[in-house]
Amino acid sequence: MMDGKYPCRHHWRTMDTESRTADEVIEVEAERLPLEGEPGQAGPAKGKRLVQALSPVIAGLIIDMVDAGTLGPIGIRFGLPIGGLAGYWLAGPMGFRGKRRLYVALAAGLYCWLPITSFLPLGTLLGVLARFRSYSPSGGTARR
Repeated sequence: MMDGKYPCRHHWRTMDTESRTADEVIEVEAERLPLEGEPGQAGPAKGKRLVQALSPVIAGLIIDMVDAGTLGPIGIRFGLPIGGLAGYWLAGPMGFRGKRRLYVALAAGLYCWLPITSFLPLGTLLGVLARFRSYSPSGGTARR
């Protein structure tokens, strides 16, 4: 006689009565896999978190390098367009869209145009501050 679950009902009854005893204990080991974004998860999530953590700081460093490259009379003539292009280019991967991306580009252009900012790492400091403000103690990012 065929049952939907077991290939042979007679075989199952024979195996059931002969192999089990009343005192037999079955031990099961279960391993919980970490959820996405949990601490202890290996692989691409750690790399992604590292990029998210360092991207504002690296963007600030790049803007500071552009600002240092536009030192003196070069900065007065070309600081605004070069800094604006660099800011626009960096704002895209950082998640800024539309008018906010243009505002970031304008701020970066003005920063590279002003002559007194060449020796101040304000871009890097703002990147660190932005990352610090978006951090939550639970291990993820509170906001982007």
